[in-house]
Amino acid sequence: MYCLYGRKVTLTVNMDDMNNPEYGTKENPVPVLKDVGVDESIRDYDKDYDKAYMDSFYRENVVRYLKYKMSKSEFKRRFKNKE
Repeated sequence: MYCLYGRKVTLTVNMDDMNNPEYGTKENPVPVLKDVGVDESIRDYDKDYDKAYMDSFYRENVVRYLKYKMSKSEFKRRFKNKE
């Protein structure tokens, strides 16, 4: 749990990245794939509690992460032979 502007939020991150010493600095933060308000929604219209919206939000962030953030070599290392 993390406080964002005085509000408690739960952040979803990739555990491989969280445990990677190359991440976690101001210059190279751990990518957050989803953030949800704990006590109250951090989005307009209580979107934090709309499952379809949050599933879509999460999927979009994962695709962006895999497409634009993760290197091809890292992608191959993690997902090679994982079919």
